[in-house]
Amino acid sequence: MTYNRCDLLKLLLDRIKLMSEKPNHLYIVDNNSDDDTKVFLSSLDSDYITVFSRTINDGSSGGFAFGISRFLESNYNFVWILDDDGLPTQDCLLNLKKSFRDGLHFYSSRLVTFDDVEHFDIKFVEGQNIYDHRGGPFNSILVTRFLIENVGNVRADMFIWGDEYEWLTRIENHRFHKVLVYDSVHIHKTTAFAWHKVPRVFYLVRNRILIWKTIDPRVKNKFSATAGLFLFILKLLWNAILHANIFQVREILKGIWSGYRFAK
Repeated sequence: MTYNRCDLLKLLLDRIKLMSEKPNHLYIVDNNSDDDTKVFLSSLDSDYITVFSRTINDGSSGGFAFGISRFLESNYNFVWILDDDGLPTQDCLLNLKKSFRDGLHFYSSRLVTFDDVEHFDIKFVEGQNIYDHRGGPFNSILVTRFLIENVGNVRADMFIWGDEYEWLTRIENHRFHKVLVYDSVHIHKTTAFAWHKVPRVFYLVRNRILIWKTIDPRVKNKFSATAGLFLFILKLLWNAILHANIFQVREILKGIWSGYRFAK
């Protein structure tokens, strides 16, 4: 899925060409980009790549939900999900496929930054390749049709911030086991923001509350999740107040109200 990041998309597609194991087919969902993306996509090989040029931008959640829906209409049994700002290493997909096990429906790559720093605080053990971890959703995960048909699609109405984690929460609610494959490496930048100046903070707060509402207490400690949510929102509010960011304070309060009213 891509939006207004044509240069990054080109790098990603160039990297896929060099992979030892390539996908059988590529679906590219363009969320109504207004840079050079449409022109570039029109020049691609239509036999191997199917481009979906949308006329709306309904955020990352809408774009990924649209792409997954198109996958469900195909005859494929696995979908490899990528965002446009990462680069798979040469054996990234091959090593995911080598890890296939019966009854396992969710495989994620190990994420490192462009400076070769690990994304996740995991204690890796020499000689061990498979770890119980959900990885970085939408950044090189391989999932089965069976999982999606049981869990459902990504929620298209979340727009941005947390749509992938709401989906992961439902995957956990259905008790699907998730693994991270150490030797499947995907390069991806980290996202950082100042607590007093968060872009689209309304969606961040609203969607964090929705994720909290989605948690099945039989699977995850709801008390711990409630405390974490409260502290997270309090930290956002406190930093906005300290920096006199009235707009962010207002958006956080709107997000809280909308989050509790937002349908589960």
